Amino acid sequence: MISYQKVIPRDFFNEAKLLKCLGQLSLLLHNRELVEDADEGLSDHEFFQVRLREDGFLYCANYSFYVADVEIDLYIPYNSMDSYPLLFEDSSCRINSVFKDDGSLSEYFMLHMKYLSQHH
Repeated sequence: MISYQKVIPRDFFNEAKLLKCLGQLSLLLHNRELVEDADEGLSDHEFFQVRLREDGFLYCANYSFYVADVEIDLYIPYNSMDSYPLLFEDSSCRINSVFKDDGSLSEYFMLHMKYLSQHH
């Protein structure tokens, strides 16, 4: 995590886009559209702790997403122009999209969740 100077309106949009993506994922989880052993957690319920990684990705430091007790890191590129730019790393450390442009889950993310669910 690095310290960075937030600038309005740019960072309103950056942080809002991250929270929109996490909200979409959470909604799919609560609607039971993910694998059965997917879960999430928020360690501090007072506010969302949005941080900037040294590699230029925004993430929510106090939000966790799990599949079969394996935590999946979720983040977005800073200043992304995509509608749903949420990314994750698979077990081979390749970066992939969580969503398609319309906010539905990408096929690769669904396959990765199924893989984790069956192998952990």
